[in-house]
Amino acid sequence: MSNTGTKSAILLVYCKDQPGIVVSITDFIFKNDGNILTLDQHVDTEHQRFFLRVEWDLEKFALAEDSIGSAFESTAPGLACSGSCISPATYRALPCLYQNFHIAFTTYCHAMKLANGRPIYH
Repeated sequence: MSNTGTKSAILLVYCKDQPGIVVSITDFIFKNDGNILTLDQHVDTEHQRFFLRVEWDLEKFALAEDSIGSAFESTAPGLACSGSCISPATYRALPCLYQNFHIAFTTYCHAMKLANGRPIYH
């Protein structure tokens, strides 16, 4: 996670593993003048699930923070991804109860899904 002191956003994504996920997400950030600070991804090959966490600098980002989720959703509808866009402070406040990134990430995503009654991206 970035320690630069700059304002940033974190996008957490999970979906069925398929070609083009990383390029779609990074292209969305690039086309909106974002600078990626960190990116972590994992594939659960047993269940064919893809998990990604990307943080980027919002200093020159073309979209308002509250419109990032809906803009991403309309950019990559073919991916059928679920996830959320959160602040680094919110991300740091999440308890890391598991050693494996994908287990903690899946738990978080399912909690978001239950809290809202539906996936944030679908």
